[in-house]
Amino acid sequence: MTDQNRNEDQNDEGDSSTAGASTTSKSFSQKSKSKPADAAAVVAAATEVVDGNSTRAENNNQKLTDKSMRNLMKQMTLAEQAAASNNVYAPKYDEKAASRQEWKFWQTQPVPTIGTKINTSNIGPIESNKSIDDLRQEPYKLPDGFSWNDIDIHVDEQLQELYTFLSENYIEDDGNDFRLEYSMPFLRWALCAPGWLQKFHVGVRVTKSGKLVGFISAVPIRMRVYDKELPMVDINFLCVHKKLRLK
Repeated sequence: MTDQNRNEDQNDEGDSSTAGASTTSKSFSQKSKSKPADAAAVVAAATEVVDGNSTRAENNNQKLTDKSMRNLMKQMTLAEQAAASNNVYAPKYDEKAASRQEWKFWQTQPVPTIGTKINTSNIGPIESNKSIDDLRQEPYKLPDGFSWNDIDIHVDEQLQELYTFLSENYIEDDGNDFRLEYSMPFLRWALCAPGWLQKFHVGVRVTKSGKLVGFISAVPIRMRVYDKELPMVDINFLCVHKKLRLK
């Protein structure tokens, strides 16, 4: 066998390997066994298939994007329509039928009753502020075994006690997995707003042991109501020990 024939055989084997690796069709594999030029055709055909798949994928993505945009525009239109409908006045209710019902809760609240005409030109407090002399001078009586106690948060021991109490009993989720926890420096900062008074930090203790089982605090604020500015307090950190909440 001459060198030329040996080279041709090697070329034929290489063509067969290339054709076998291709996934296009059997016709390409059969033709590639004879000539090297056919191998190039196989590669070109495979490239065309890949490019075709890529083009179809791009077209599908474009269609998906267009569909998503149309859905988004539709949702925005519906949202605008819903917002516009909220500006329409609510339908009239049957005032006579409503007045015949017994509103046990609202009858105990300082709110106008059904049918009351409101004079918007005479806006003021529902109940006028009382003077200090008209207020209750004695604290409300607690159940036996408990007593009121002012908390001095500038005493580290009392601040630590308050921190521990709130950490174990303050706001948490229904599953008892998460609970709000405020650091001692934060508690001191939050409870000492400008104008604060120590008598606004009130605790409830067990008389015998002195254990802290309740707490309520307030900080002074200035609340503007229309054109008037009124002194008020903001209640915070209202907490009762878990074991006492159902008693």
